[in-house]
Amino acid sequence: MAQTTEFVDFIAKKEEDFISKIHNFESKIDGYAPILALDETKLTSLKANLTAYINACNKKNALHAEARAATKRCKELLKPLTSEIRGTKKDAELSPNCTLAVLEDLGMNNTKRIIDMDTDYPVLSIKLLAGIPQVKYKKTPYDSIRLTCNINKGENQYQETVTQNYYNDTSARLNPQVPEVREYTAYFIKKGKIVGQRSKSVKIILEAI
Repeated sequence: MAQTTEFVDFIAKKEEDFISKIHNFESKIDGYAPILALDETKLTSLKANLTAYINACNKKNALHAEARAATKRCKELLKPLTSEIRGTKKDAELSPNCTLAVLEDLGMNNTKRIIDMDTDYPVLSIKLLAGIPQVKYKKTPYDSIRLTCNINKGENQYQETVTQNYYNDTSARLNPQVPEVREYTAYFIKKGKIVGQRSKSVKIILEAI
């Protein structure tokens, strides 16, 4: 059986693996220091820097956890709050003293945005979701988009009509054993017809499996 080798640096790339190796090092280095004749000043500096790094990582992770919890709480509060605000607007509109100027002053008036459909185009974003490319766009006020996927600069191409504001591309790879570049562009569709301009492209690389 054919074999090959790969160099693996002892400095771990993942934070959790690196910190685990730090703890192992710290628990054993004092026993090896005299045997290896290590400079005590350098070793003291290293230990201090290792501790500072771990403390910084712990603080960062705690802040991230706090931010995630705060974001979740904001989302939980937003829906009932929006409902309350809309209810307050309806109550205000029942008053004979309610005018458009009052609603304008309170920031409660609905507005209209004029869109030039001849020059408008979808703004696409893309990310990997469980290993599958997900393309998102702002749908309103259109019905859908006509999405084109170009694989490996023209090696293959396909199109999909997307009626939701996202598309999970589950199509099979050309060759799962090699990396694959998928590039997406789209047009808006309104009342069954393509309108506006082609979007700017977004691309993603699917690594070999």
